[in-house]
Amino acid sequence: RYMTESAAVRTEEKMFHYEKLTPLPAQNLTAKKGVNFVYAEGNFENLPEQKVFTNAISEVSDGINILAQRKRTDHFTISYTGFIYIPNTGVYSFYTESDDGSRLSFYDKIVVNNDGSHSKRRRTGIIALEKGYHPFVLEYFEDYEGEYLDFGIISEGKPKSLKSEIFISQ
Repeated sequence: RYMTESAAVRTEEKMFHYEKLTPLPAQNLTAKKGVNFVYAEGNFENLPEQKVFTNAISEVSDGINILAQRKRTDHFTISYTGFIYIPNTGVYSFYTESDDGSRLSFYDKIVVNNDGSHSKRRRTGIIALEKGYHPFVLEYFEDYEGEYLDFGIISEGKPKSLKSEIFISQ
């Protein structure tokens, strides 16, 4: 309860939604550094459906670097797949920061949705994961002007990029 400048009493109601998160199980695999990615070109204002990659060639890279992996400056999309290693079972906060759209998923569950044609911005999401390797999909598209993509984990309130701390199955 609070009072307005005219001494009227007001009450605000807030609703919170709590959800118990059950950690998703880790994958048992032998991994090495790297990431798989597919690249396609087109005029996108949102992340395209995966069918845009039907005739695309899958490549492997040491890490995520759109400036090195793009074939042109504007109007393209890249989808990355790989694994990240989680050191302890718990609830983790992930982020994507991009110009233009991006989306981060684990086990086909969207954790961070930063879609749309926009300037550089960060979005976050949480997921519970067991200790070990977890598959991820990081999708990105570039509409025009300014290409940027980062993704990572927020630890102790600070973002830590995971662009070079990713793995593929051997």
